[in-house]
Amino acid sequence: MISVIESKVIPIYNGFDPNFYPCHILPVRTHSKDLVIKLKSDEDICDLAALLHDIGRALYGGKDHNITGAEEAEKILGSYANTEIVCRMILNHNTKSRGVCLEDEILRNADGMAHVTEFSYLLGCYMDEYVEEEAKKKTLKKIESDMKEKITLPEAKEIIMEKYGVACAMLRQ
Repeated sequence: MISVIESKVIPIYNGFDPNFYPCHILPVRTHSKDLVIKLKSDEDICDLAALLHDIGRALYGGKDHNITGAEEAEKILGSYANTEIVCRMILNHNTKSRGVCLEDEILRNADGMAHVTEFSYLLGCYMDEYVEEEAKKKTLKKIESDMKEKITLPEAKEIIMEKYGVACAMLRQ
């Protein structure tokens, strides 16, 4: 099932930005898997949500990408038994409020963790719009915000804390 979905969505991500899948989606999937193992959650559901969580961004831009992403994921997943859960996870992945269940929290945390571990990709995205110093400030603000609002699971904080410190130090130079 997952390989079929990958064959549909990876070309969409590559068309949006050839670095988006390897520098954001893949790290979200990796962090999600790490959290699934630690927290004993459903690996397939979490992996599908991680794979599809930014499909709305790739197709329609960042504004309300959680909403457009959930709608697109529903179309892509079709009659898959857990479509409703995956779509809810996508819908909740960038909200400030806590998710409905553990899987929601895993996706939110994994997304924030990827912003930290791949901060150089995030910085590069900001550099498309801003001069270097402003791009650094925006990147730092984003990962600090994610550390407070998205990376809320103790297991996620434990995994990411050292890399967060390094990222912050590098962005403050």
